[in-house]
Amino acid sequence: NNSEESDDGPNIVASGLGALANLTVHPENHVAIRDSGGIKKVVELLTASTHSRTKERAANCIENLALDRENRELVRMLGGTAALVKLLVSNNDSWVCSAAGALKNLSVDEESREEIAKNDGLRELIKMLSRADTARGDSSLEGLTTAKEIHWVIVGKSAECIGNFALEEAYRTKT
Repeated sequence: NNSEESDDGPNIVASGLGALANLTVHPENHVAIRDSGGIKKVVELLTASTHSRTKERAANCIENLALDRENRELVRMLGGTAALVKLLVSNNDSWVCSAAGALKNLSVDEESREEIAKNDGLRELIKMLSRADTARGDSSLEGLTTAKEIHWVIVGKSAECIGNFALEEAYRTKT
């Protein structure tokens, strides 16, 4: 029974994920969400949903839930890390921004860094840094403050994630 099949389903699911994302800001909720199967459901929605807002909000939930080590392990085991890397190559800036934030928090663990790199995520995160040029010089974005701001947020989250990789010698390039 897919709750997204009705016309209102995707919006209801996205709204529910938005509420859950608000709850995940508070670490005291992480264990209850994990123990009730919430992380599994969030990863399922991230990977299976075709609804734009649902994917974005699922990634927002993972960003907050990934502050907990056990949650990071579960997200990785359920395929969430690979799904987030796939969002980095999307044309949807909201997905890219949410995915970069979640990967930033997941990448504090060596195992997650390995999973991100195995799925070409490190390469994609490095590409995200070029969005600074877009935010700075794209004349089509003139007057679109929100569009420029999201590019800067993507750059910042990507840079923080890359910084987690830089802590490990295996990922640093030798000159």
